[in-house]
Amino acid sequence: MPSTTRLLNDLTARFPARPGAFQLLVNADCALHDPGAGMPERPARLEACLRGLLALPSDAAVAVAAPPPAHWRDLSGAHDGGYLHALESALLAGRPRFMSDDCPLGDGSMEAILGAAGLALALGDTLAQGGAGLALTRPPGHHAGPARAEGFCFLNHAALAITRLRKTLPEAKVAVVDIDLHHGNGTQACLKSLPGAFFMSLHADPLAIYPGSGFTHENRDAPCIIRNFPLPQRTTGPTWLAALKEGLAEVDAFAPDAVLVSLGLDGHREDPFGFFALEDGDWVEAVRMIRGVADRHACGRLGLVLEGGYELGVLERGMRNIVSALAPGNAG
Repeated sequence: MPSTTRLLNDLTARFPARPGAFQLLVNADCALHDPGAGMPERPARLEACLRGLLALPSDAAVAVAAPPPAHWRDLSGAHDGGYLHALESALLAGRPRFMSDDCPLGDGSMEAILGAAGLALALGDTLAQGGAGLALTRPPGHHAGPARAEGFCFLNHAALAITRLRKTLPEAKVAVVDIDLHHGNGTQACLKSLPGAFFMSLHADPLAIYPGSGFTHENRDAPCIIRNFPLPQRTTGPTWLAALKEGLAEVDAFAPDAVLVSLGLDGHREDPFGFFALEDGDWVEAVRMIRGVADRHACGRLGLVLEGGYELGVLERGMRNIVSALAPGNAG
């Protein structure tokens, strides 16, 4: 934790608040959640992200903000009340896990979970105000459903950002593009009954890898448009980007008022999951393509939430490269 705080302080000093900048939303408490030895989702992931952002050029058009943690009352728009009460109770009681063996809890888990949720809510406010930004949400969120924790995820950050955005812009059409290796089953569950929403996911073959969902037969056109693109093992950048292009053509036709990206880097060829064979530059091209949709239809309202990605060097390089591509003035 002290090293995370130092990195965040250095990043804040390097990139103070400035109008029109791309927002980097960070809370050092997100490093307090420690799942224990052997778990790939670990505190060092956040530090790797911060190191990557510190490598941005000093004139990058970015600004760091440290929003406050969420309150439990802020989360009911995305999650069932009974589920939130059960999660809070488990945290207060010091239970070792919640609902799933891959959702362990520890002494700092409540601070991290609420800290990450606060970043998601702040990202929703940023979008409502016409801005763009990245929320370094840890633990991640896209496997968390309305009443389910799994896959390292407790709260769904994309859904929370949409809920907050719609408090200001209740009629906003929102698209979520999930580019994590794993299907965003929780986000799909959170959005499937939400009118004016579009959920698109590029992910590994559900017959071969967790969570076993995201088949094309799950696609639908209403009330939320759902488009799943399952891809085979060893998928490389050209195939992955071609699927993204296909899906974004439909997102373009949907003409969203805001675009959210569930950003996972676990499809990289160096990631421990080792399923896809993507390279650093594939994410740069992907976010540029997605930003094009946001620029055409959403006045640049583009938000990213951090999901998976477990190789620290990939995370460090990825944060630098992706934010460089998205910061104002870097048309790429």
